[in-house]
Amino acid sequence: MRYLQQLFEVGNQVDSVGNASTGAWVRPLSQSEAFQLNEGFERSFPLRSTRTSFGHVEEPDPSELESGLPDDDERVECDLNELKLGNQTGMWSKERDDIKWAYDNTLKGQEVQIWWPGRTEHGECNDLHVEDRGCWYRAKLLNDPHCTDGQRCIHFAAHDGEPTNTFTCPTWIRDPDGSGCKLPVFNWQACPMRFKMMRVDTGIPQEFKQALTTPCSAVPKPPPEEPEHQFPERDPDTGEPIEKPGAAADEASGEAQKVKPQDDGAGKQEEKDASLAEPPVGHCSGPTNDADEARMIFDVKKNAWYRCSNMMRCEPWDIRKIDDSENAQCGTKKCGPEQQCFVHRISALQSTYQCVKDDEVMMLADGDDVAKLCMPLIWVPPALPSRALRGLHVNFL
Repeated sequence: MRYLQQLFEVGNQVDSVGNASTGAWVRPLSQSEAFQLNEGFERSFPLRSTRTSFGHVEEPDPSELESGLPDDDERVECDLNELKLGNQTGMWSKERDDIKWAYDNTLKGQEVQIWWPGRTEHGECNDLHVEDRGCWYRAKLLNDPHCTDGQRCIHFAAHDGEPTNTFTCPTWIRDPDGSGCKLPVFNWQACPMRFKMMRVDTGIPQEFKQALTTPCSAVPKPPPEEPEHQFPERDPDTGEPIEKPGAAADEASGEAQKVKPQDDGAGKQEEKDASLAEPPVGHCSGPTNDADEARMIFDVKKNAWYRCSNMMRCEPWDIRKIDDSENAQCGTKKCGPEQQCFVHRISALQSTYQCVKDDEVMMLADGDDVAKLCMPLIWVPPALPSRALRGLHVNFL
């Protein structure tokens, strides 16, 4: 008891010193509040369709904007696990209001800046070199047990509760000091800086899903051709040519006799239903060809690249580096002005290089439209006259 009383007296002395120096006790600003005041953030958080995401509401001058894509030597090593401390998810809800409430009340970790790969009122957030689209948002990395570094997965909560596209990549993160994060050395794959967002309405996510769930079957080899005999087979006793069914009567002719088609009485053969026809070659998971034009697809949630053909024959393709500079040196050759150099990691000491067109660098959307892939059909009851509703109770299961 005496020990507690001494602690209480020491606390009063500290408070008195603070009041004497400032004239009144002032609540210290939390890290997120200090971050807001230093960067000029507003305290209200309107929806993304009515404001720029990072900075002031009015449109900033692009010439005054800070570059969102630092050089590799300007980036810093970010401890992702440390940035997740204090941001336990628990029973996480995907509703906007619930995410906003959790961000303001239960997530106590550090605040970072995230490039959000969605769509704002200023355009698509598909190029980190372009700064005037309002794609940088304040966020907190979540300590999600279903999304760990071992799985190369980074889940975050946005300050305004945005529920779509809530997974990010290491080089799309700025630490609390505003410095860009480096790509972790071990096991992580390079993040694209310029890409095309593939949503459900493009059909690419559906085709890609079918490709990953369908193994490519082996292509059957054609039967060996029967060798052409210069002379027909003869009877060893008589020496006369042996006539076989369909064989030509003339021994000098090695061609089979052509027989006119005959009606077997079965009637006309029915054509196959087009809807039941087998899919074209592709839409499966298997080895791809280096000679084919590559289509690179990035799954941001798994931090995984896949190389696909135009017929969606896909295989995992480990990418350790992407050079999207103009006319980038890609191995022994240079890429074109609208191409990117993808460096494929075979081993720690060996890599391959391939130039890929910008239109073929795709990222799968992880937004609200992804739910359409697995959304069940809902039966809608027919409209009834207002009078018919009186006294009628309808139960929907």
